[in-house]
Amino acid sequence: MSDAQTGQDSGRWQKLILVGILVVNLCLYGMVFVWTRGSRSSSQAPQLTAGESLELSDAHRQSLALALSWQPDAQLVSATASWQLASGERLTLSRPAWSFSFYSPSTRQMQVVIVDRNGAQAGPRQRVDMAPQHVSLDWSLDGDDLLLTFLSHGGEEFIGAHPKANIHLQLQGEDTNRSTWYITAIDPVTRQSLIVGVDALSRQVVMSKINKGEG
Repeated sequence: MSDAQTGQDSGRWQKLILVGILVVNLCLYGMVFVWTRGSRSSSQAPQLTAGESLELSDAHRQSLALALSWQPDAQLVSATASWQLASGERLTLSRPAWSFSFYSPSTRQMQVVIVDRNGAQAGPRQRVDMAPQHVSLDWSLDGDDLLLTFLSHGGEEFIGAHPKANIHLQLQGEDTNRSTWYITAIDPVTRQSLIVGVDALSRQVVMSKINKGEG
């Protein structure tokens, strides 16, 4: 494959990831990631503090129970969470809500389930013509782990330069039968973004790419 074709494929995947994030996040609400104001030097790493958490595995159990009550053949095909950042230096690792998408082969429908600290509730449902890839993942890999991986693969520098960025987590199945977590930070003004991909089973970083956006 030529370098030009490789670049086109990479750009196409990046656009698909960003579009997927924007569409799915219409179903999410009340998700705030607090970045407390403080002085910062170029050599100082973000300070991480634990916030009130909703662990991914617990949220998934609640969503799965609701999805199976909808259709017994429901399969998990994606998961997302989002945070908006304010200026500052201290990351509070809390997850107010997760959104899970389930697909039922018998009905060819997709059901979104949103889980927050008050429990699981059904979100939008739609019919789809093509069955999406189901996902397989290590449920011990939580949101905190993904955020720390993101920080160590360019995320710290990116957020330092874009302190009001939005952070999105998205789990999706690939045509290669691999499931991948994409951690994406997007500057809401310049649209510059950093995407870090993590294999959902092996925990290996499979990509790290900056999109220069409008700047």
